Amino acid sequence: MRVKFADTAQSHQLEVVHFFPSRLVRNNVHIKTVPKLVKLLMKAMFVSHFAPEVEESDIVTYINQELIVSELKVSKLKTKYHTYSSFYVAVANSDRIFNTVFWLAGSLISPFYSCLLSE
Repeated sequence: MRVKFADTAQSHQLEVVHFFPSRLVRNNVHIKTVPKLVKLLMKAMFVSHFAPEVEESDIVTYINQELIVSELKVSKLKTKYHTYSSFYVAVANSDRIFNTVFWLAGSLISPFYSCLLSE
């Protein structure tokens, strides 16, 4: 609750304002607010040197078995040669995925610095 003093030339008025988590009640007028949206920090990485038959769903399944992530985005990238497959992986609030021990031996990982272009 906040007490506000209004200084006028004719009289001193006392105005009481009650604060609630989701609404403001003032002089019988109800004004609702919405909760603040928290933007998740997505960290992106490049993972490569998987067999050519590995698909996005395989990477998603592997990550979900090892970690609990709130948001995950995986996209298969076009490669120069058809002997391997590479992926764009973005996760929210998980640093463990950037650890080399997390990924299979022989895979290549690095931060993804550029923008992901749509095909």
